[in-house]
Amino acid sequence: MKTIILLLFTCISFAQTNLSLTSNISLGHDCGNGQHQTFTYQDVNLNGYTINLRNATLNILGNLNGTGSITKCGNQNNSFVCVNGSIKNNPNLNGLTCQSLEVPEFELMQSNYGI
Repeated sequence: MKTIILLLFTCISFAQTNLSLTSNISLGHDCGNGQHQTFTYQDVNLNGYTINLRNATLNILGNLNGTGSITKCGNQNNSFVCVNGSIKNNPNLNGLTCQSLEVPEFELMQSNYGI
């Protein structure tokens, strides 16, 4: 139980980070190989650049802003982008959609512990 709580606190502090691109980046492992990873940010500004998701989910708790794009690696159907806030300036999401925002644990911890 202590390990799980520590992991949630680690993720919560990471979720407060904003991502503002200054170049194209990739998040995750090789296409379809390895463990699926989840990356969580508060706000993301593409600034005209591209995020390539490689067997990964990108959770954005706040807003997604800026021209640019979010792509997936090859023909893999195992990458998603989830935006809780607003999407501004028409970024190209290339059909990557989220079935549900994968971070209810963060909201629960914030409401229960004032984090």
